[in-house]
Order: sequence, then C-alpha cells, then structure tokens
Amino acid sequence: MTSTTSVSKGCFAFKPSVKKKKSNDEVCFQNENGEVTRESRLRFETYQTLSQELKTSAEAVHVEMNAQVFEKMISFLSGARGVASDNLQSWAERQRSNEIPTAAFVTGVNVADHEVVFQTLTERLRESVTPHIVSLQPKECRGLKQAVQKILGTLLGRQISCEDDEGESDDLGDRKPLSAWRVLPSFSALCNWYSSLPQPVSDHVKGKRKVSGRHSTTPPIVIILRELESFPPRVLQDLIRICSQYVDRLPLVLVLGIATSPLALHRLLPHSVSSLLCVERFQTPPATELLSSTLDQLLLTDRFLFKLNGKALQVLIGIFLYHDFSVRNFVKGLQFAMMEHFYEQPLSVLCMPPSSLKAHVKSLGPELCEAVRQAPSFRRYVEGRKASEQDRLLTDNEYLKDTVWILLSELHRYHRRFFLMLRGLHTFTHQLPGHPLGKQVRELYCSVLESPVWESEGYSSAMHLLRMLARDELCCLLESCVEQLSAAPTDPELQGAVTSLQGVLQGLHALGEPGEAPNVEEMALPAQKVPVLGKTDLHQLQKTLMEMQAAKKQQKKSTPYEVLRTKALDLLNDLVRKYLQPPEGQTLHEVSYFSDSSTLKQHLNASPRAAIQMALTNPYYYLQNKALRSTEGSITNMAPDLCIAYKLHLECGCMINLYDWLQAFQTVLQAGKDSEEAETPHVIDQQIHARFIRAVSELQFLGFVKPTKRKTDHVARLTWGGC
Repeated sequence: MTSTTSVSKGCFAFKPSVKKKKSNDEVCFQNENGEVTRESRLRFETYQTLSQELKTSAEAVHVEMNAQVFEKMISFLSGARGVASDNLQSWAERQRSNEIPTAAFVTGVNVADHEVVFQTLTERLRESVTPHIVSLQPKECRGLKQAVQKILGTLLGRQISCEDDEGESDDLGDRKPLSAWRVLPSFSALCNWYSSLPQPVSDHVKGKRKVSGRHSTTPPIVIILRELESFPPRVLQDLIRICSQYVDRLPLVLVLGIATSPLALHRLLPHSVSSLLCVERFQTPPATELLSSTLDQLLLTDRFLFKLNGKALQVLIGIFLYHDFSVRNFVKGLQFAMMEHFYEQPLSVLCMPPSSLKAHVKSLGPELCEAVRQAPSFRRYVEGRKASEQDRLLTDNEYLKDTVWILLSELHRYHRRFFLMLRGLHTFTHQLPGHPLGKQVRELYCSVLESPVWESEGYSSAMHLLRMLARDELCCLLESCVEQLSAAPTDPELQGAVTSLQGVLQGLHALGEPGEAPNVEEMALPAQKVPVLGKTDLHQLQKTLMEMQAAKKQQKKSTPYEVLRTKALDLLNDLVRKYLQPPEGQTLHEVSYFSDSSTLKQHLNASPRAAIQMALTNPYYYLQNKALRSTEGSITNMAPDLCIAYKLHLECGCMINLYDWLQAFQTVLQAGKDSEEAETPHVIDQQIHARFIRAVSELQFLGFVKPTKRKTDHVARLTWGGC
C-alpha cells in the first residue's frame, strides 16, 4: 500500500457526457422489435400535430367563451378608480370613502379549469388596466402576515423577509441582497412604494388600450383572491379591514374568485366586514356550455379527423358530468385517447388531412397494405365485390392503394355531410316538449353513434310531435335547417336536398295566413249514407258510432298545409336515413375512430378502493416477488404485515376481538418455525405485538376498521357487511 506524497490535495468534479436521450413518446411508437420505422415515426409526428392543434383549439374556445365577462370586468376595474367609461357610472359617486371596489367573480366548481381562467384574466388586466396585480392563493395566506408579505413581494418584485429586530436591520445598511428586502410587511410600506412610482404616460400599455382620466396618473392595485372558500375567514376579514383603512391612499381593487355561490361571501364575512365592500357580480359561462362549445369545435366537425365512437365518448362525458366538470380534463382525456389510437392502430397513419393524404397512400408499404386487408370494415367491403375485383384487392397492392384513396375520400365526404345533417336534425328536435332526442347536440350525436337513430323510440316520438307543428313554427325550423345544409355549397347532392326543402318552404309561404278560413270546396266531404238504426242495445250503438267516426276520418281530405308538412317531414326522414348512418358501417372507419372504452375507464376513471383491495389481497401483483405467491385463500408469512392483518380481518365478523386477531397474526408469522414460542401461543412476542399494532393502525387509516365503544377490546369492521 503506497501513500501519496503530494503537496496539495484537491477535489475535482467531472461532468458526465451529455447523451441525447430518446423521447418517451418515440419509444412508445416503436414496433414489436424495438425499431422506429418510417410508418411509426410518421404516426408519431401526425399524433403530435393533431394533439397540439386539439389543445390550441380548446384553449381558443375557452378564451372566446370568457371574452365577454373579461371585457365587463376590465370596464368595471377601470371605472372603479375613476377611469373614463362609457358604460359604467362613476364609482366615485356609488361608493363611500372607505368602501373597496370588489368584483365577485363566480368561476364555477370546475376547479381544474380555474388556473387558465385566472391566468388569462391577469394577462388581460395587465394589458388593459394596470401593471400592479397580485394573485393570492389560500395555501400562501395561512396568516395575515404571510398575505401582506406576498402582496408586497409581488408588487415590489422582490422577496420580502420580516424584520425580527431593528439592530439586525441597521447592520445591513446599503448591503441589502438584490433578491430580498428586510422590511416590515405593512400597508404603510406599500403606500411609500406607490407614492414613489413615476407618473406613467397615458398609453403605458404599449398601444394595447389607450386610457385617460385618473387611470393615467393612478393605475389601481388589483388583488385577486383565488378560491375564496378556502381562505381562513379570520385572515380574509382582517385583510379587508386593513384595505378599507388605506383605500383613500391606495387605489385598491379586489377580485374575489368564488367557486360555489355569491352567498359564500356573506357566509365567510360578517356584516361589519361585507359592508366595507362595494360588490359587482361577474360569472363565467357554465361548464356544460363550455363543454358543448368545445365539442362543437373539436369533435362535431370534419376539421379534426380523429373521432371517438359512442361508448368512448360517453366515458369522457360521464367523467365530466359526474366527477369534476373540468373541460381541461376532458381535453386531456381526448388527447390520451388519441395517443392510444395512434399507438395501437397501424391504420392511424392515414388519419391526416386530404391535402397530404393521396401522396402518402401511394407510398404505403407491404405491411400497411396487409393491415388494410385485415381491417374488419374493409373485409366486409371486399366480400361485397365481384370475384375478379376481390382477387385484385387481395393480391395487387397498387390497385389496393387506389381503392384506399377512393374509400378515404368517401369517408371525408361522409363526415362533412354527417355533421351538417346532424345539426339540421338538432335544429328540428332540440325545442320539442320532453326533448326526445336530447336538448344538447352532443346528446343527439351520442345516440347517432351508437345505433341508427331512426330506429330509436325517441326519433319516433320526435316525428310524431313534428307532425303537430303550426305553420309559422315549421317555417322557422325549415329556414334554420336550410341554412345549416347550405354550408356545403360545393356538394351537389346536398344542394339538391336544399333545393327540395326550399321548394316546400316557398309553398308554405304561399299559403294564406294561419287564421284564414280554409277553402270550402277542399274541405267538402262526400255524402255518406246514414245507417238506419233499428232496435239495438247500448253496446251495438257504441260500435256503430265508432265505425261512422272512423269512416268520416278516412274520407276527410288533407288541407294544403298538412300536405306540405308531410312532404317536409318525409324529406327530413329521407335525409336522416341517408346521411346519419352510424360510422361503424363506413369502410375504413378504423382509421379515424377510437373504440377502446375500457382503456379509457381503466386510466381515467380510477377505482382506488379496488386497487387497495387488490394490493392487500394479492401483493405479488404489485411487488412481483416470487416468495409472495400463494394459493387462493391461504396466507403466507412472507407477505407484508398489513396484508396478513387484512386477510385475517376478512375471516371475522362485524366485531373483531383484538386479542384473537393478535393470536392469529402471531400464528401466521411463526408458521413453519420450530421454536418454543410456537408451543405456547399465549406468550406474545413484543416485536410481533408492535408490528400488529402498526398494521391495525394502517387498516384504520385506510378505512377498514374503526374503534368502538361497545366493547373496549374490539374494533368494528367497516367493509363487506361490517357495522
């Protein structure tokens, strides 16, 4: 062993070589051999493009839906401190000197979407109203001191630390760190900072929005309190009281983000505090309306080729309606379904716009040609062809590519007509009593995806109600339907249907007014013989009168309006049967439609209780330890203590004796061991006792058992028939 004789010693750090790591998404799109082929790379790139377009379009819909309420809030916050406003009365006349202008911003229970809402609101306010904006969250304001410290730190642009003593503050002198100031967090310091600000020019917003009046010299300080219900009431009350004391020296404005109802403001604040606020209410559109708009832009259009079948769409809508009301999570679920589709389905490589589709179809490889032949819808298509054409489709790749291009063009044309006709049918049925086909277009869309809509009971009820419409109502519906179908002027087939509907509409307009008396000649009935009634009983008389009434109805002529109404509804019925066929009947629908609803349920609609019970019953499923394998119903002593205690408690009834449970626990742990303790089971090992107590505590934390006062040495079982 040699010792070093070096004069100096040092520590040297060698940075590892930076290796370019493969993206996880690219790894996911490898084939079975772990290779990234041309088709898999193209699938990955197509998925990335569509996913980004989907996300961008969803965000644009979100901003567009909230644009109106944002404009109202900007006008309010501008006029709150005396800015010239055409639509608002001057707030200086409406509020007392100590009242704080406050915007009660009702955002809804979809908490997952609030981040985007408040981020967009902050950007709009910074562009149009003031650069002085503070956003407070409940987790940052557990006390008043932390809240004021956060306000100062955000406005001053530095980290504010509290002074513990004056001597330490004096020692700093001019040697203050650039990132932190040791000042007393108070509104007096905020007043000093605000008074030292330079006078801004009238268009300090870089041309975004020119302002005038008091705002040009005194831009307000906007304090946004997000998730108001989660703030400690005492902190909220003290903060409002302090703001009211400084409102004459600081142009303070509050924005209160309320998730539930404006009544929460009065529940959190007593009258002495709420009277210090001059409140104006603003509310975002309901989450259901936002979902409908998102579906209109993402799925109910031929712009995006990726689609969901009925069951998969119902899973995402069910999660939205029964769990979180979050459109953001809905879009994430849609992106997850898209990723699964492009990963699992080789034909998804053809899910691209028609402009670039033809060149790609011509370059299909032998593997993709074989995948096309194996598609169930294409096999049905081949079975319906002639024998000579079947041979060419199954053997000639070039002829197959030409056929695929024609079929995909038909699929795009089907989507364009499908969604136009869907909106046309929705125009007729969404205002019917009882809404037999749904009130929202997404409800009609789900029913059309699952089965032929004309075979449903709701469609029969809708047609029955439509046959009782008045003339003016039918004219309005026909005009709306013609407007919907006219959105495709380059489709001659649809334009022919539009022409037929316009002809019926012109005939309805040509009729007389609804209150005008009908033509006597058209309503004249042929003379009918009145049967001579002889001596008869009451039953025979009733039967004869019913026959006479039925014969009268058969001989009655239809009015011109009834003829036109029947013609219009027959045209509508023919269009529905022609253009609203379920997508599963279209050839190569596998290219665009994702149908694995079970995968969506497994990954997006988690069942934590089932997962916990699986882990406790079969720990090998998660730990992958061969020693944990056991036959069903048996308990191995190699399992974790929690699993052993859980399996033993399944063998007990409503009340579990702790001592008997401990004895069984020790017996399992000592199984297979030759020791003296095994012969004397009443002797409890202290280490086993401690392990048992910990296992029972964990079961109590998981909600399987609970203490009970009925018997002090027992616990009550909470699952599987427990008390």
